[in-house]
Amino acid sequence: MFWFEVLEEFYTLVKPSCPLSYITRVKTGINDSDLKDKQIIEKILVPLSNFIQENIIITHNTKFDYRVLKENFKKHNLKLNDSQPFNNNSILLGSFLI
Repeated sequence: MFWFEVLEEFYTLVKPSCPLSYITRVKTGINDSDLKDKQIIEKILVPLSNFIQENIIITHNTKFDYRVLKENFKKHNLKLNDSQPFNNNSILLGSFLI
């Protein structure tokens, strides 16, 4: 078994640009009303970019999470390193990417 120490966390919920799908609501337990007062993704991308920099990113669904991050970073003229190491062993970014 591997043991590690969490040194920092970045956790946020994001107000989506459209209503959550039924599947998303069922899988996460998050409803549109939970997100109505949250920030839009444009407001959290710079702090997220500063947080991840060149570090290993631990994700829940690596292919999906990386695609969503890359698309949003590109859309907002931010750089996500294409060689950014991802790991699929834990859940850290799952809630961010809903």
